[in-house]
This record gives sequence, structure tokens and C-alpha cells, in this order.
Amino acid sequence: MKIFKVYLMLLFVSNALFSQQGDDLKNQIKAGIGFQGLDISAEFPLTSNRFLVEASAGIGGVYYSGSNYTGYSQREFTGYELGTEYGTSFFGKVDARCYLNRDKRERKGKKTYSNSGSYIGLSSKYNQNHESLGKTMVYELYFGQHVPIGKKFLFSYFGGFGHMQNMDQDYGAAFPSVGVKFSYIFLKF
Repeated sequence: MKIFKVYLMLLFVSNALFSQQGDDLKNQIKAGIGFQGLDISAEFPLTSNRFLVEASAGIGGVYYSGSNYTGYSQREFTGYELGTEYGTSFFGKVDARCYLNRDKRERKGKKTYSNSGSYIGLSSKYNQNHESLGKTMVYELYFGQHVPIGKKFLFSYFGGFGHMQNMDQDYGAAFPSVGVKFSYIFLKF
């Protein structure tokens, strides 16, 4: 709960310091592939040019934390693997983003369509892992950027900090968080 309060404070302070002008954020539906796996997502602006929420669902790798990974019952492990002996898992994820520089990008003549720009984000992800690994919640606070590639493709990357919580074992761990994703935009409205 503390991290959520800190995030809200950052959003309000950044909103007061950096006013936005220019191309408005748009609703869009897209399919993506990246470190997390394959997903379908929808982006919904909360304000015309500052705040956006993205909801996604997909299939990807497994998160593991606790003392039950690969038979090492006396040691604790935390990690993420795609394509392991445990297969894949379904996930649901919600991201909240605060864009920082869309007006500056426009003044410099850079592209601002497809919700591109730099942002600070906070995400919550539920992962339905293999039954022996337990269900996992992942929370991340990060800095990232959306870069358009033409009108229909989008390249996204981010880096920050995360916390993974194994809900079955009541075990959690912090980790550095990075991500890369290529998306195809199906619909803008």
C-alpha cells in the first residue's frame, strides 16, 4: 500500500510540474510479444495527454519464488523463466502510466501518435503458474518509453524495480525489473 501512495504522489507532483500540450492520448487495442510472452492489451487514457491505463491478458513464462523450485527445498529462489519444464502460464496485468514529455517531443518534431513518449509507470500482474510453483503477484515501478515504428507498430521498453509475491507460500522478494515489447496496433479510437 505504501508503494501505491508514493506512486500517486509522484503522479500529482509530475502533473503539477510538467504541463502537457499537443497530440492527445488515444484508446487503442494491440497485440504484443516480449519478455513477458504474448498478450492482447487495451490502452485507455484517463486524461487527454498525461495519464493512461493499460489492461492486458496473455500467456507467458512462469514466476517462481519460495523454497519449492526444482527440488531445492532448503534454499530460496526467485526468478522468471519462459519455456521451462513447467511450461507457460496465463497472466492478467494492469499498468498505470504518467507521460512526461509528449509536448517536448512534439516541439522537436518527433512522433507523438500511438501514445508514444517517456513515462513513469506502475503495474500489477497476476500469474497463474504451474500448481507446484504457486500463484504469483508482481508489482513494478518503472521508467519506460513507447517508440512508434510506422503507424501500426510500437516498440516499448522499461526498467525499474519490482516485487514478486508468491501467494501460496506467503513469500516475496524484490528484483530489478526490465522489459521489451513489440506491438501491433489493431484499433485506435
